[in-house]
Amino acid sequence: MSTRLRLLAVRELLRARDRGWPNPPVVLRPLKEVNKWMDNMHKVDHEISVFERTQLWMSLRLLHGLDLDDFLLGSRHAYTVVSQLLQDGQWDALAPLVQPTCLDAMRDLGGGGLPTDGDESISIVSAVLSSAHLLEPCERTGVLPGTAHLDVKFTALQGVTLHDLQHGATSLAMAPRLQESMWTFEGVVRADGDDDDAAAGWQVRDISWQVWEVEQAPSRHAGCRPSPHDR
Repeated sequence: MSTRLRLLAVRELLRARDRGWPNPPVVLRPLKEVNKWMDNMHKVDHEISVFERTQLWMSLRLLHGLDLDDFLLGSRHAYTVVSQLLQDGQWDALAPLVQPTCLDAMRDLGGGGLPTDGDESISIVSAVLSSAHLLEPCERTGVLPGTAHLDVKFTALQGVTLHDLQHGATSLAMAPRLQESMWTFEGVVRADGDDDDAAAGWQVRDISWQVWEVEQAPSRHAGCRPSPHDR
């Protein structure tokens, strides 16, 4: 992380302190550890803007109990399991893994699932943290202290994609296509870092994606083009 970004982030933290920290003050994650995460392109999305990087840096410092390595590893597992269950239309099995509004959207999208005569393999190329937001606790709405939204950007090769689910594709004998998607996870980050119980509580809140397909055209060379069908 550059010196300028660090100064901007520290300035925002000082402003927050002046507005009144909680009593006692929150425990921040060590600066050196967060900077190491931010500099690692295999853990943090390096395509986000300067402002987004500053915001992410501050959020990671506030999420003192977050183990980013474990979270990203778990998110990869969630990607594979949720994708396969969604493809098969196994709504009861999906219910503990995704939030109710997301499950309803999946039902509308996927119907009764897809035929299984295509390439169902999933190869995750990358999974990086793109943003993080710590929610304000609210007893009335049931938002617990430490509740966070973490956005993970995935790049994966898949034969069956959410694009197929959206359009009810029946011919799935296609080579794996590159799919980029953003998954929002919601869960509770415990301040003491003991997230054994909380880890099981992470749920998918939202998914947005874009599919890239290899297209053969006689008038031009084969290339990648973005599918116009995004959710």
